[in-house]
Amino acid sequence: MKELKLTKQQFQEIVDAYDMYVEEIESFLNIETGDVVTLRTFDRDEEDEELSEIIEEGFHETYFRIPKRDSDEGYTDMVDFAATIEDTML
Repeated sequence: MKELKLTKQQFQEIVDAYDMYVEEIESFLNIETGDVVTLRTFDRDEEDEELSEIIEEGFHETYFRIPKRDSDEGYTDMVDFAATIEDTML
C-alpha cells in the first residue's frame, strides 16, 4: 500500500470539506495528489460534467468521497466538550 503524504494545507482542505455541509456539493480526495476537488451535484456546468466523468472513472481507485459531518454532530461535539469544562464562577 502506498503512503499518502499531505501538506498541512491539503490536510486542512480535507478537514474543511468534512466540516462543510452544503447539500448540492460533494468533495473527493485524489489519493495520488492529495488534492481535494469539489463537485456541484445540482445545476452543473460543462466543467462540473467533465470533473464528474473523471471522478467516475477513478472512483475508489484514485478518487474517494469525503464524508460530510451532519450539523447535529457538531452540536453534539460542542455539548460533549462543554461537559468537560469546570465552571470556575461557582
